[in-house]
Amino acid sequence: MSKISILALASSPEKGQNSDTLLDAFLEGVKEKNPDAVIDKYYISEIPLKAYCHKCAREPQPGEEVFAEVVEKLKSANGLVIATPTYNFNIPSGLKNFIDRIGYISLDYGKKNLVGQPPGKLKHLKTYFIVSGGTPAWIRRFIFFLYPAFYLSVAFSYYYAKLGGSFYAGKLTFSTPARDDMKLLKKVRKRGNRYVKTIG
Repeated sequence: MSKISILALASSPEKGQNSDTLLDAFLEGVKEKNPDAVIDKYYISEIPLKAYCHKCAREPQPGEEVFAEVVEKLKSANGLVIATPTYNFNIPSGLKNFIDRIGYISLDYGKKNLVGQPPGKLKHLKTYFIVSGGTPAWIRRFIFFLYPAFYLSVAFSYYYAKLGGSFYAGKLTFSTPARDDMKLLKKVRKRGNRYVKTIG
C-alpha cells in the first residue's frame, strides 16, 4: 500500500464542535483503510494569520511560523480535507483568509492560462470538504451554490486541485450534536474509507 500524506484543516473556531467531530470520523475511516497514511491535522484558529495584504500575499510574515509549516505540508501532501461549519451560507472568516493567503504557492503568477489567469499549482492535491449546518440536507440540494462545499470546490479548482468530493451533514445544532448520531458518524467514516483509496 502506497504511503500517502493528508493535510486536514478544522475551521470551526471551537474544538469538538460538529464539523470537527465529523472530520475526526472521516480521518478514522482513512486510517481504517490505510493505517500508514500520514495525517497532519490543524485548527485554523491556531494558525495566526495577518489579514490579506500586498506584502503578506507573497510569503508568511513574522509570527506566522505555523502558517509556514502548514504551507510546506500543503506543497507535498497528496490530500487536503477541510471541515467547516456553515456560517450564513458560507465559511468562517479564518478559513477564507487562509485560502486567500495560500495563493502565493497555489498560483503561478509568472504564467497565464487561456483566460488570462495565473494557472494553479495544486494538481498534486485531491480535496474533500466536510460541512456541517443546521439546514436539512434536502434544502441544501436546491441551493447548493450558497453553501461552503460549492465555494470551496470553486476556490480549489481555481488552484487546479483535484476534487475528491464533499459531505454535508444537516440538522446539526448545539442540542443535536454530531457526536450523538452514531449512524451519521459511521457514514462519514465510510466516506473516509472511499476517499483514501482514490489518492496516492
